[in-house]
Amino acid sequence: MIRILWDAALPLSAAEVRKAFPEAGPGPRPALTTVLTVLQRLEAKRRVTRSVSADGTLAFAARQSESGQAADAMLATLLATGDRSAVLLRFAGSLDAEDVEVLRRALGESDDQGATP
Repeated sequence: MIRILWDAALPLSAAEVRKAFPEAGPGPRPALTTVLTVLQRLEAKRRVTRSVSADGTLAFAARQSESGQAADAMLATLLATGDRSAVLLRFAGSLDAEDVEVLRRALGESDDQGATP
């Protein structure tokens, strides 16, 4: 369900979230009450925000982007480990060449920003 909110440009009502489920999926679309329950649980976990639209309808949005959530999960895992170096080395060893280049560029940019002229 969070994927639907990540893909949306604007906050969605529960009915809009329900409608975004594919009809030809593994089963029928979930009931509207089920969608509302899941959205409320995601809100309680601070993964979703709720607002009221101009017409009074509840609207839901992801609290953070997919990449932000993934980065936070990676950092939490890193902070919870006893050997950060081993985790980082194993992670880096599993990256493909394109991912390595992205990290090199990001690390190079952060070094450039931290340097004093």
